[in-house]
Amino acid sequence: MKILSEESGFTLVEVLVSLSLISIVLVAYLGLFTNSFQGIYSSGYKGEALFETQQDMEQQIINKAVKTPPDELIVNFTNGSFTDNKIKIPGNEIIMKRKYTDGFGNDNASVSLSVFVPDK
Repeated sequence: MKILSEESGFTLVEVLVSLSLISIVLVAYLGLFTNSFQGIYSSGYKGEALFETQQDMEQQIINKAVKTPPDELIVNFTNGSFTDNKIKIPGNEIIMKRKYTDGFGNDNASVSLSVFVPDK
């Protein structure tokens, strides 16, 4: 009868070391996923605020409710020489700002849009 003197398997120390290494890696990935999740939600709240600001701006442009001082947009064209061609377009610049909450306690987040509306 042959008796096996060598036993195969892992020792308790090897199992504990491998479990601790796996837990360290998992904790690192958990932080990465948490930050990514917060970034996705912050982007969503910012996108909603931008969309609402754009809708408000378009309504004010349609209703001509925005009363801003006349402004002028100057477009410069350079044709490679030292002479510059300029086009001046009269109109109004409209700037709208909106504060929003990003869902993580930041009440001071804001977005702004600006558009130039040429005169007809």
